[in-house]
Amino acid sequence: MSAISIKNKRIAKNTIYLYVRMIFFLLIKLYISRVALQVLGVEDYGIYNLVAGIIVMFSFLNSAMNGACQRFFNIALGENNLVKLKSYFINSVNIHFFIGVGTIILSETIGMYLLNDKLNIPEERITAAYLTFHLAVASCFMTVLRTPYNAIIIAYEKMSFYAYVSIVEVALNLAIVFILSIVDYDKLNLYSILMLSISIGILIVYVAYCNINFPVSRYKASFSKSIMKSIMSFSLWSTLSSLGNVVTKQSLNIILNIFYGVAINAATAIMTQISAAVYSFIQNFQIAANPQLIQSYASKDFTYLKKLFRTTSKISIYLMLYLAFPTMICMDEVLSLWLEVVPEYTAIFCILSFLALLVDALGGPMWTVIHASGRIKRYQTMIFFVRIMNIPLYYVMMSAGLEPYTALYLPIISNVIVIVNGIKLIEQILNFSGKEYFIHVIAPILKVGAISIVIPFLMAFLIHEAVSNLVFIFCVYLISIISISISIYFCGLEQHERSLLTEKIIRKIIGRK
Repeated sequence: MSAISIKNKRIAKNTIYLYVRMIFFLLIKLYISRVALQVLGVEDYGIYNLVAGIIVMFSFLNSAMNGACQRFFNIALGENNLVKLKSYFINSVNIHFFIGVGTIILSETIGMYLLNDKLNIPEERITAAYLTFHLAVASCFMTVLRTPYNAIIIAYEKMSFYAYVSIVEVALNLAIVFILSIVDYDKLNLYSILMLSISIGILIVYVAYCNINFPVSRYKASFSKSIMKSIMSFSLWSTLSSLGNVVTKQSLNIILNIFYGVAINAATAIMTQISAAVYSFIQNFQIAANPQLIQSYASKDFTYLKKLFRTTSKISIYLMLYLAFPTMICMDEVLSLWLEVVPEYTAIFCILSFLALLVDALGGPMWTVIHASGRIKRYQTMIFFVRIMNIPLYYVMMSAGLEPYTALYLPIISNVIVIVNGIKLIEQILNFSGKEYFIHVIAPILKVGAISIVIPFLMAFLIHEAVSNLVFIFCVYLISIISISISIYFCGLEQHERSLLTEKIIRKIIGRK
C-alpha cells in the first residue's frame, strides 16, 4: 500500500471515529438545549448564555493558542523530532497557565463591570447571575489548561479517545439537566456548579491519558524563553482573528441584549447550539485532515498537500450541505418539534447563521495551510479588521430600529471577504491560482448546490400542508440526502475522484458477497 493510501486511510478512519462522536454529540446536545430551556426557563437560559459569553470573550487568546499548539506539534512530528515536540508541549502548558490566569483577571474586572453597569438583567436574578459568572470563570480556566493536551491528542491522531471523552462529556451534560429537574435548588446556580464539576473531571482524564500514552506530555517544570517566544510570537498574530471572531460574536449578543433584553439572548443561544451542531459535521472531517495538511507542508510534500487541500475544501462544503439544506427548508418544523417553547426570531437567526457557515466552511483547510506556512501576519490582520468592523454596524443597525435578524447578514458578507483574501495568499503558498481554485473547488460546489436544492424545495412546497411535521421533516431530509449525493457524484467530483469512489463501492459490494 502506498504512503498516500495509508495517509488517506488514516484520515478516513479518524473521520469515522469523529462522526460517531458527532452523531451522539449532536443528538444529545440538541436534546440538552431543549430540556435546559424547559427547566431553566427562557429568562435564566438567556442569562446563563449571556454571562458565559462574556467570559468566552476574554478567553480569545486560548482559541488562538489551540491552533498554534497543533501547528507546532505537527511540525515537530512531521520532522520526526520528539525532543523538540516535548519542549513545545511543556512550554505550551506554561503559556496556557498564564493565559488562564489572565482570563480570570480580565473576566473578574471588565466582565464584572459589564455585568453591573451595562447588561440588561432582571433585578431579582442579579445575585444568581453573579454566582453563575464566577463559576463560569473557573470552568473557563479548566478549559484553558486542557488545550495543550487536546492538541497533542489530535497531533498524534488519536481520534478514538477524543471521540470517547467527548461522548462521556456530553452524557454528563445530559445528566445535569435531569438533576436540575429533580433537585429543589436555584436551577441557574446548580447548573453552573455542575458544569464546573464536569470541566474539572474532563481535565483530569485528559492529563492522565496523555501521561500514560505520550511520554512527551509528561510535564516537568522548565522554561525555554526562545520556544515560548516563538510560540507566542506566532500566536499573537493568530490572536487577532480569534479576538475578532469572539469579540464580534459576543458584542452582537450584548448589543441585542441592550436593545431587546434577555429573551433575545435565548434565541441567540439556540442559534449558537444548532449552528455548532451543524458545523461539527464538517469540523470533525477537518480535524481528521488537519494533521496531514500540516505534516505534508513540514515534509515539503506539496503535490499531496495541494491535492488534499482541494479535496478537503470541497468535501467540507458537501458535508455541510447534508445538514444545512434540509434543516433550512424545514426550520420551523424542526424547532417546534425540538423545543416546546421557541423564542422569537430563532428560526431566521438559525437560517442566516447556516448561510454564514456554508461560506466559512471553505476557510478551514485554507486556515490550516496558511498557518502551516507561518505566513499569517497579513491574513490574521485582515480577518481581525473585517470582523471587528461589524460591531459598530451592529449598533447602528439596532439603533436605527431594524429587525434584530438583519445583523446576521453582516457575518455572511464578512466570511465572503475573508475567503477571497485567503485565496490570494494560497496562490503564493501552493502555487495554486485563483482560477484553478474556482475551477476545481468553487465551480463544483456551485453546481452541486444549485442542482441538489431544486427537488427538495419543490417537494417541500407540494407536501407541506398534506402531512404532519414529523413526516414532513423525514421526507425533506431523505430527498435532500439523495439529491445531494447524486449531485456530488455526477457534478461535484473530478474524474479520478469519481473513479476511485466507484472502485471502493464495488470492492465493498464484492467483499460482502
